[in-house]
Amino acid sequence: MRFSIVTPSFRQLGWLKRCARSIADQQGVEVEHIIQDAGTGPELDAWVTQHTKARLFVEKDNGMYDAVNRGMDRAQGDILAYLNCDEQYLPGALEAVGREFAEHPETDVIVGDFLILDAAAELVTFRRVTPLRQLFLRTDHLYAYTCATFYRRKVWEAGIRYRPELKDVADGQFILNVLERGFRPHNLRRYVSIFTDTGDNRSVGAVAKSERHKWLAGLPAWQRMLTPVFRGIRQVEKLFAGGYASTPIEYDVYAQDDATERRHFRCEKPSGRFGVAAPVAVPAK
Repeated sequence: MRFSIVTPSFRQLGWLKRCARSIADQQGVEVEHIIQDAGTGPELDAWVTQHTKARLFVEKDNGMYDAVNRGMDRAQGDILAYLNCDEQYLPGALEAVGREFAEHPETDVIVGDFLILDAAAELVTFRRVTPLRQLFLRTDHLYAYTCATFYRRKVWEAGIRYRPELKDVADGQFILNVLERGFRPHNLRRYVSIFTDTGDNRSVGAVAKSERHKWLAGLPAWQRMLTPVFRGIRQVEKLFAGGYASTPIEYDVYAQDDATERRHFRCEKPSGRFGVAAPVAVPAK
């Protein structure tokens, strides 16, 4: 079972180094890494060529989602995913995902749990993903991040694409289309990746809020009215999934741009709530 991982890139070489190394050191699986760059420059080209086995494609695009589409169209793997420059896979992630697909042949999409770190690689919060449901996605937001989402090649071959005219919320639209087409999701109860809260993430910016508002405004009145009910049900599911409290969490990541080895961290009392200060995750001795 071969993985194809696409990374859209533009002027994020420092973060890209961490991302690429977290893909390259995955054990027990065959991985094709495609970097779809919009023209960062010769420094990125040289680093990718000298330090990775990734396939690099440099061409102008119409934004991040157009870059993802271009990379996916070039992918040759059985399992597809995309990982942004400021995200990383945790050790053993792809092997665990591959095993889950093998054990559940009826499954088309796998979403795993993930960690949210700050720019210093300290834990901000954790996410235990609840089942993907169409009504929840339509009336709220995509609560399964793309850094922990994987799907079989047949999903892409069905013609579903990310909409490049949506600059920040096409992820939710894509997954909703996947579910509407009848593809079957499955939750993997394991932390497989990290998302970095850099303070400048597009998903929380003004454009994302505007696009989400337009999305919600286009819903039928009854769906808008019942949004608090759907959100409440999802919060109950999150409670039973262990999404609010956790035992100590340990993780290994590339904590600096030029790091060549992962660094081990441990957080004694993680917080499951975003925006609530969690105890600092200190490097384990």
